[in-house]
Amino acid sequence: MKDTVKRWLTEEGILKSEISDENADWHFLVEFPPDSGQTNNVIKLKGRDAVLVASGITLSDEHYNALHSLPEEKKRSLIYRSLFLNLIIKMDFNNKATESNYFSSKMVYR
Repeated sequence: MKDTVKRWLTEEGILKSEISDENADWHFLVEFPPDSGQTNNVIKLKGRDAVLVASGITLSDEHYNALHSLPEEKKRSLIYRSLFLNLIIKMDFNNKATESNYFSSKMVYR
């Protein structure tokens, strides 16, 4: 499967690199859309019959400051509303990411 996924990512022009990852059988860093600066990860989890596609967003200083200027309950509501919208496509949401980064992921093969 690794060779098939790597070939597909290469043909699509989105493969950036292969990452050494002790928790994965293989881990690719991709840029999608191409030349956008938006990176995603395609990971075959070690010991699992699953492939994980994980992506994130980095908030601009303006949006980060706006988000964190909200009252805690309003901020939590906005973040979880994003989670709810992602439920349509069965995404996981990690709001314990780094200070200005929020991540989502989707299991694409199981």
